[in-house]
Amino acid sequence: MGLTKGRQCRTLGEWMTLFMESRADLKPESVRKLEQTRSKLEGCFGKDRPLQHISAEDASRWRDGLGKKGLSEAAVKTHVGNAKTMFRELVHREVLPRSPFAHLKGGVTATRNSRYVTPEETEALLAAAPTAEWALLIGLARLAGLRTPSETGLLTFSDIDWEGGLMRVRSPKTERHAGHEQRVVPVVPRLMEILEARYSECGEEDDAHLVTIRSAGGRRRKIVKIIEDAGVEPWDDTWQTLRRSCEVQWMNEGYAAYLVCRWLGHTITVSQRHDTIVMPDEVIDRVTGRSRDPPPTPGRMPPRTTPRPRRPGTRKNNHPDQAKQKHPKKTPRPRQ
Repeated sequence: MGLTKGRQCRTLGEWMTLFMESRADLKPESVRKLEQTRSKLEGCFGKDRPLQHISAEDASRWRDGLGKKGLSEAAVKTHVGNAKTMFRELVHREVLPRSPFAHLKGGVTATRNSRYVTPEETEALLAAAPTAEWALLIGLARLAGLRTPSETGLLTFSDIDWEGGLMRVRSPKTERHAGHEQRVVPVVPRLMEILEARYSECGEEDDAHLVTIRSAGGRRRKIVKIIEDAGVEPWDDTWQTLRRSCEVQWMNEGYAAYLVCRWLGHTITVSQRHDTIVMPDEVIDRVTGRSRDPPPTPGRMPPRTTPRPRRPGTRKNNHPDQAKQKHPKKTPRPRQ
């Protein structure tokens, strides 16, 4: 973790300061959550509490106290996971023989939200969107599984491979992991139509951002209004539910799990824990024989029904991840 050697810490407050200084490389949101845990630890034990005087029983009482203060189980487990990380480093540095928090269960809690936004509801949302930009924001989350706003806010027109039907996505959440700074996501035909409408609205600037909506409060209020205007049943965790619904649809259409997880930018373990926990009605209808629609062909995206107009000044296979190498023509050998 890059902690400075030679610095001694005997109290909880001293260790919290040293630990937070060592985690300056984290994202602001991660730092904010660690600071919240620090505040709860220092509020319970006091900044001057010697580290050796915090027992496993003290840690258990601290955890129980979080629940009694009205925190959700997910929030409690997050704080416990942070505390375990903070004190595990003390064991690694041989400041403590063992962590008083080691026996507690913490970490990420699997979601209980089973809401699935159907393709029909998605079309209603797109129809109710007041502008092409809002339709695109909804489409990027529901039809491509992008994180909102961290990934949708970075997307530019130069990231779109219009001929190849692909999209380059930069991910601040996973960029600290080697090889996960960005990923390539397929653009389904419906999303391509929305992208083309947004491009026609913006003009020829390739470095222009596709989504310029920055206010978190305004984004929340507007999507609630769009859901209401569309006549769709509202749901919690708005943008994550749209992203989760995209993954569920791709999985149920037969695409390989490793591909879907690559497109979404997370692991199969995360997918099984959080996202693919719902069974859409259309899948049940196909299994029970009540659906007249044939099952989708695994591994292939739906074909376009109309030809895609080529952007001015573009060339085929212009995406950096999909460029094809030209091979020299082979000279035929003369017959003997």
